[in-house]
Amino acid sequence: TYEPDKSPDPHRLHPGDDRMRNRDTSAESIYWKWHDKSGHIHQRTLKSTSKHSTGMEELSKQPKVPKLRCDTCARAKSHSRNKIKHTSKRYQQVGYKFHTDMSGKIRTKSLQGASYFVTFVDDASGYKFVYLLRHKSDFIKAFDKLTIQLGRHPRVLRTDNTGEMCGSEAQQYYT
Repeated sequence: TYEPDKSPDPHRLHPGDDRMRNRDTSAESIYWKWHDKSGHIHQRTLKSTSKHSTGMEELSKQPKVPKLRCDTCARAKSHSRNKIKHTSKRYQQVGYKFHTDMSGKIRTKSLQGASYFVTFVDDASGYKFVYLLRHKSDFIKAFDKLTIQLGRHPRVLRTDNTGEMCGSEAQQYYT
């Protein structure tokens, strides 16, 4: 159940406020009623809308009242911090874990005839390796080039599970 705030501030109104239940005709109660009915729009917008709308005559006749402080509006305007999602821990050792992705087919081929490219991003350092490929199936050749540059095989290779990286040829290579 909703409990109205018993704050001493006379301008603080709530949906459960006694002034609303008793159909109070004060300017604040009228503004509150229309603020609530019209989806919590601002007081100035209510005033200008009431001049052009039928059925809101009681509002358009009211003098300007102090700004209403609505808890619902305050909660809606408050921002909470997004929680950082950690999918897995970052490795401290350079060359241990790589993220990889392939892009293409590129309309204009490179001078060497490549239509695709693959990226390998080191998880620890963020260093990027980019290799141009003529065909998607050349992924294994690019992976070989990476291991030659590193001097060893990466322990973890994170992919987006596409066929060229996880297909039968790739599975034979990894085992």
